[in-house]
Amino acid sequence: MSRKKGSKNRNGPPDPAYTYHRAVDGSPNRHVVYLEALTQDAKDAVIAASPLRDVCLFCHKSNNNGRTTCSVHIIDKALSEEEIITLQYNWGMTNDKLFLHSRYNVAIGCYICHNWLDTDLIAAFPLTQTIGKMEKFTKLRMRNKQKKHALKYIKNGPVHQCRMVFLEPHQESFTRFSLHQNADGSYFNGPNAQSQEFPAPFATDRLSLEVIETHINPFFLTWNAGLKLSNMTFDQISALPGSLSRDAFRILKLFKAWTSTTEVPQKLLPPFPPDRRKQRDESPCAVAAVRKRHKDKEAASSKSAVSSKAKSRR
Repeated sequence: MSRKKGSKNRNGPPDPAYTYHRAVDGSPNRHVVYLEALTQDAKDAVIAASPLRDVCLFCHKSNNNGRTTCSVHIIDKALSEEEIITLQYNWGMTNDKLFLHSRYNVAIGCYICHNWLDTDLIAAFPLTQTIGKMEKFTKLRMRNKQKKHALKYIKNGPVHQCRMVFLEPHQESFTRFSLHQNADGSYFNGPNAQSQEFPAPFATDRLSLEVIETHINPFFLTWNAGLKLSNMTFDQISALPGSLSRDAFRILKLFKAWTSTTEVPQKLLPPFPPDRRKQRDESPCAVAAVRKRHKDKEAASSKSAVSSKAKSRR
C-alpha cells in the first residue's frame, strides 16, 4: 500500500523521512530528517522573507562573492523532543505545529556574526514594547493561548525590529556597513561602501540604539537571547548598560516560563524508559518468606557439610 512521503509507517519500521520536526507555515512544508541541512529552496525562501535579502542581519555584509553569508538558526534545530513539546505547549500550540526550519526561525548572517551568535557573544533583543506584548501573552490562561498561539499573537513577518547586544566585553572593533538597493530589491555594499565604526571597547548601549529590521519572529529571538542569559550570572546581566539590563531580566523570565515543564501534561511528554528493577516488598508475609528461604539455605549448607565429613572419614 502506498503512503504519502514523510508519514508514519504504522505497519513496519519508521519512514526515514519522518521525524518529530515538522514544517508548518515554513519551508519546506514536509517532515525533515533530524539534523537535515536547509535545502536551497528553503534558503531562497529565507532570503525572500528577509527585508535585507542576502545580507548579514548584524553587520550588513552583503553576499558579493557568494561565500560571505550563511543561514543561521535562531532556535537550535537540535532541540530534544521534550524541549519542543514543552515550548509548543507553553506557546499554546498543538503538537507538530512548531517547525525549527521555518523561514521565520532562520536568519542570514556572515560567518563571523554566526560564530559570535553561537558562542554567546551577541544576542538580538526585541524592542521593549514587544517584550511587554510577550509578557502579556505568557500570563494568559491556556485556553486563551490555544485560541491564538504565540506565532499568531505576534504574527510572522513581514518586518520586526530588534537590537544587537554584546553580552560580553568586545575586544575588537565592530563595523556595520551601509547598503545600496538594486533595482530587483536586493541590497549590496561594495569596497567603497560607507560604514559605521564602533571601536573597541565600545558601549553596547550605543550599538543597541541602532534598530535592526528582520523577518524573525520576536518569540524566536527572545528564546535565543534567554538561553544565553540563563548561562550568565546575576552580576553579569546587571552589568549590561542602561535599559538593556532591565530588558535582559524580563527576557530571562520569559525564557524560564516557556521552558518549564511544570504545567505540561505528562501524557504529552515523551515516555521515559520503564524501570525494570524489582520493587522490594516490605509486607510481613514477604519478610517471613525471605527469612524462611535463608533458613532453608543455611540448613541445606550445613547438611552438605556433615555429609562431606562423613565421606571423608570412610
